[in-house]
Amino acid sequence: MMSSKETVATAAEALCGKLGLTQGDKAFVMINGCGAATTMELLILFKDTVEFLKAKGVEAVGSMVGEILTVQEAGGFQMNIAKWDKETLRLWNTPCHTPAYSKE
Repeated sequence: MMSSKETVATAAEALCGKLGLTQGDKAFVMINGCGAATTMELLILFKDTVEFLKAKGVEAVGSMVGEILTVQEAGGFQMNIAKWDKETLRLWNTPCHTPAYSKE
């Protein structure tokens, strides 16, 4: 059993390597519960992920945390990290209103 920080370091290091994230980059972070994780557990994982990225000089500029895509009461979580540029960030910050998702 690993701590949250150890789990995040293992997963985030692999994702950062695949994405080629380097100091000064901006990133999106999504921590998705699979159904059985509590909101508090997901937020702890998110905090540790943001701290991991910050230590690498990568700024988390967009995020989602919660039961976004779930399966019925499965344990665990999914970590998604995406490298963002100015255009992607601009689009993320645009308000949207749909039946499934809304934000200001």
